[in-house]
Amino acid sequence: MMKTMNRKFKLLYALLKNRHFRSSFLKYFAGAVAPVLVAFAAYGAVSYNLYAMYLRDALSQYQEHSLYKTSGFVDYVFNGVNQVFYLIENAPNFEKLLNAPVSALPDSHAQPATEANPESGNRLLRSDVTRVIDDLFKGTVLSPAMDSSYVYCAKNGYVLSWTDFRPLHSFFDASFMDVYRQNHTFAVREIKTGADTSQVITLIREIGETDDPLGVAAFNINYELFASYVNQEFEQSPETVCMADASGRVFYATDPSLLNTNIQEHALYGGAFAGASQSASTASYADGVVITSTWSAGGDYWVVSAVDAADIAAFQGDFLAFALWSSVIGLLAAFVLAFVISLQTYQSTIRFFSYIGGSGKPKGEDEGHYIAESIAGMTTHSRHIEHELAEKLTELKKAQAIALQNQINPHFILNTLQIANLDILNQMKRDTNAIRVISLLSEILKSNLNTTDYIVPLSYELRQAAKYMEIEHIRNNELFRVDWDIDEALTEYRTVKFVIQPVLENCFKHGLTGDTGDEKIVSLEARVEDKALLILIRDNGAGIAADTLEALQGRLKQSHIQENSHIGLCNVDRRIKLVFGEGYGVSVESAPGEGTLVVIRQKLIHKDWN
Repeated sequence: MMKTMNRKFKLLYALLKNRHFRSSFLKYFAGAVAPVLVAFAAYGAVSYNLYAMYLRDALSQYQEHSLYKTSGFVDYVFNGVNQVFYLIENAPNFEKLLNAPVSALPDSHAQPATEANPESGNRLLRSDVTRVIDDLFKGTVLSPAMDSSYVYCAKNGYVLSWTDFRPLHSFFDASFMDVYRQNHTFAVREIKTGADTSQVITLIREIGETDDPLGVAAFNINYELFASYVNQEFEQSPETVCMADASGRVFYATDPSLLNTNIQEHALYGGAFAGASQSASTASYADGVVITSTWSAGGDYWVVSAVDAADIAAFQGDFLAFALWSSVIGLLAAFVLAFVISLQTYQSTIRFFSYIGGSGKPKGEDEGHYIAESIAGMTTHSRHIEHELAEKLTELKKAQAIALQNQINPHFILNTLQIANLDILNQMKRDTNAIRVISLLSEILKSNLNTTDYIVPLSYELRQAAKYMEIEHIRNNELFRVDWDIDEALTEYRTVKFVIQPVLENCFKHGLTGDTGDEKIVSLEARVEDKALLILIRDNGAGIAADTLEALQGRLKQSHIQENSHIGLCNVDRRIKLVFGEGYGVSVESAPGEGTLVVIRQKLIHKDWN
């Protein structure tokens, strides 16, 4: 099982390393991923809407459970405060006390009323003060969680409590006015009564006109009692609960460090406070905590709570895991689909090119484009072959015409030469140059008749060249020298038949003509170079003019033989190219007065070749 899996993975890796397959795969992979992404986007939108609906419902439930009952209780507490404050602002006894000067207070030592001080005659009786204290006491006792309440009279500087009526400077809890002077509506502070100390929430309200108030009312709510009532109202106990006034000053918090601070200074609640300032109530979820907030009905205070929402966190984790796995599975499906389509298309393309004789390795990114290009290339190649074939047929017809034109029975020529040789010998009764020339020519013809191979050993070609050179010696009265530089080891390598003699004929016909006064030299050299057999034939004759040499080199590059003075060289070059290809043949180097070098380049064929 493991071996099979390893083999499949190796096959997959080899395919993906193939640049041609990889380009095809990426194209189909992109095409497969696109619909998967569209489907996943639609699925994500639906899932997100469902998630948002669930989150809204969950937050609404948290908000209802966490705040509505709490804010209802707090409203109930502050409704009691409002009732007492209404009594202070509207009861005639309180109004009379607030408007009384110091001279009108009981036990005052002020002078009787005069024209200069008419108000001093409108004195308050102690019974009037007692009735006001009783009213304040009743209102305070009936208000839930109320610890005490004070009324500061601005005109006379006295403070009225539910137990006493005295000047502010001698009042035991004169610090409540510090809260007023600091422009705070709420403050959490401590009140010392003898040896006892209690923590209270002090609510400050002005009495009368705001610009010129008659006094200040302070309501002290027992902090511990208030906290116990608040906690009892929660169906699910929050991690943190805090209350703040309209400016954001915290007057109740489960975290004592938040008391008397501005809620906006805390990152967790600052955003909720800003949101609550624009809406009566808000709820948000972040980092596993639900933050809920609401304003009181009168807009006097603000309540916020932070609850650890484990169920929302669990749902969010499950939702994200499901979305992640869905994405992974979708991408894997797209990968497999693209791989299967690419593999089938690639294999079909490979088979197509194997059928048409192609390389089987597409070069382009698009298979259809590559197939079209390849068919067009094949058509062009076919046309090129047809053109070459037409040229070959033309050359063949020309060769056939030349062969028919020169079709003379070689045996008849050989027999004729032998008859002439015998007749000369009978007449002269001795060997002569004519007899020797005819004998050499007969040997050359006889060797050619007996050798039908077109590839012969170099030694055979050299023997034929030597016989021809001997004829030229006789014809030229031995006025030239032949230098042979042939390594014996090279003589058994193979060469195209009849390639040296036509070059030697050109030496005597074009190069070694005239009398220059210098010794005429012909040299033959053979060597191996770059896996090729080179035969170099050099003469020190008159050389070839530049324009004539350029024309000759041009004719050697042509694919057909023209009738001209160098037909022998062109014939040799064409025959070598027909056997070994265009990389081989004849090259000529020459300059006037410096002789001529002809290089015959052939493929290096060992002597065992057949």
